[in-house]
Amino acid sequence: MSNSHYLPEDTGSTAVDAAAQGADHAIRSSQRLANQALDQLAAQIESVRAHAGPALDGMAHDATHLAKRGTDALRQRSDQLRDQALHLGDATRGYIQHEPLKSVMLAAALGAGLVALGTLLTQRGHR
Repeated sequence: MSNSHYLPEDTGSTAVDAAAQGADHAIRSSQRLANQALDQLAAQIESVRAHAGPALDGMAHDATHLAKRGTDALRQRSDQLRDQALHLGDATRGYIQHEPLKSVMLAAALGAGLVALGTLLTQRGHR
């Protein structure tokens, strides 16, 4: 006969060892998968960070460009309005020089109309 005897407790300990090895293997596999997932996530975050910087710079440049265009448009419109006011003033002076009597009559009529309007509004306010 042989010296090694097959005992039932050996079977139990072999099953426990096998289960422990299986659990250890499962834990290592889970850790490996978790590490891979974290590595992929870190790479994606780095990629987003690398792309976000230039995108934000581009947006800041666009905002600066739009602000400059807006300022230029306001300046241009202001210049146009000033030129129109100067032209209107010149035209008014020219009219007064060429038609002084009509200008005085027109100014008197306009003044009388404004006084009448003021009186009418004042009387309505007291009622």
